[in-house]
Amino acid sequence: GTGLITAGNIEGQATVTASYISTGKTVSVDCPVSVVDVSDFKFVNVAVAGTLSKLISEDEILDIKKLIVLGNLNSNDIRVLRKMAGRDEYGNLTAGSLEILNMFNTKIVSGGEGYYYRDNYWRNVSDNNLGQDVFRECNTLKKVVLPSSLRNLGHYAFYGCQNLEEVVISDGLVGTDYYVFQNCRKLTTVNIPSSVTTLYGYTFYGCSNLKSIDLSTID
Repeated sequence: GTGLITAGNIEGQATVTASYISTGKTVSVDCPVSVVDVSDFKFVNVAVAGTLSKLISEDEILDIKKLIVLGNLNSNDIRVLRKMAGRDEYGNLTAGSLEILNMFNTKIVSGGEGYYYRDNYWRNVSDNNLGQDVFRECNTLKKVVLPSSLRNLGHYAFYGCQNLEEVVISDGLVGTDYYVFQNCRKLTTVNIPSSVTTLYGYTFYGCSNLKSIDLSTID
């Protein structure tokens, strides 16, 4: 189901309470401590992978600016998130306006029909892995909180996201492929957890505003 989180400032807390508008049911949502304000976020619980498009109406899908999503996401759901963030499944521009995407409580699962078609083949996610070009050139995004269970980021995952400023990665990510953040020119903050021991080439190439990054655990 969907709901609106109205808890306001939560600095120093790791859990907030969300209410479903339609039923009044409340649930607890874990958030990384870097999230300090959840007011006016759209809240979506994708209990069954592949159903995100049924949980957000066509009237609002392009207007949502702040989204907290939890549950199970497959390639069909990623296709919807891309549309909300400015790109369709063929890389064409959309009128989406999503700026903040929190996927901390999601689990990436195999399945779906592909989220992006490029170079004659469809990109797909797999269990606990976000695949190649997953948010490529999704230019409305400013902040992304990745799933806590994520293990790998594919090639060009955030390539050319011109307005992306911050990415939050949980401890447990094992690896990133080539060019993950290439040409994210407004990127200033990204944490590389100690679980990552190898970064492949050109990960931050063209990130001209990146202020600092701790690479002490990287081989």
